[in-house]
Amino acid sequence: MDLKEKTAAILKQYEVGSRFSYLPVLPKASVLIPLFVRDGEVHMLMTLRSQEVGKGRVECNRDCVICGSEWSISSKLGPAASGGHSCASKADVLGLHQLRTNAGEVCFPGGKRDPRDRDDVDTALREAEEEIGLPPDQVDVVCTLFPIMNKSGLLVTPVVGFIEASFSPRPNPAEVSAVFTVPLEFFTREIDHSSYSATGIAGLLHSFQFPDPKSGSHYQIWGLTAILAILVSVLALRKKPEFETGFDSDDPVSFFQHNLNKRISKL
Repeated sequence: MDLKEKTAAILKQYEVGSRFSYLPVLPKASVLIPLFVRDGEVHMLMTLRSQEVGKGRVECNRDCVICGSEWSISSKLGPAASGGHSCASKADVLGLHQLRTNAGEVCFPGGKRDPRDRDDVDTALREAEEEIGLPPDQVDVVCTLFPIMNKSGLLVTPVVGFIEASFSPRPNPAEVSAVFTVPLEFFTREIDHSSYSATGIAGLLHSFQFPDPKSGSHYQIWGLTAILAILVSVLALRKKPEFETGFDSDDPVSFFQHNLNKRISKL
């Protein structure tokens, strides 16, 4: 069994299937977390949002109240290194009915469910094709992970899939200004990582500073994107990070499900 097959087999154990079928009907969104193997390591593909104004997006690092565990942005994080934008206060974003595009933020391809989408996988694949030119038939979908609910009741489902290392992105300039890759191992190391806690918040706010050796650019990866990156890395590598995650890395499903149920009970 090669590394791709081994990693896929591990991640398939976390396929949620119908486990969350009891959830009420709520607006949905999905993100695709593309993985591939290069030089004996598993990497994930990420994007940097265009500075241009585009459609409302699911992953909004400024609006970290998207998380079902009620994470929120802390002013301690300061301006995003890659976008130069100062984060808003929690009060600024709680009133939003739709997520806004945040120029210059690192994210995974993804967006809100379209009426033509059959399921969460369809949404993630469609968005990835629109944003970076990734054909759906070039994605080997491995699993869908547990959904996370934002403050406005939007259920966000991560979809994990493998792509070929030779894939050449064709970014839609209206939505994506850069595409880069990060080894999963990076999201388990203390170096270039910081985290913060806030009163009344379940979990931690994570931030990484990633120096891309290929382009020479430095990217700040934080908020929901950082949480998902940590989560997939922990599950795929079966390795505990060198830092405190804020969730049970041995049983993350129960932790996130508890927080999701807590959010639903408040609707």
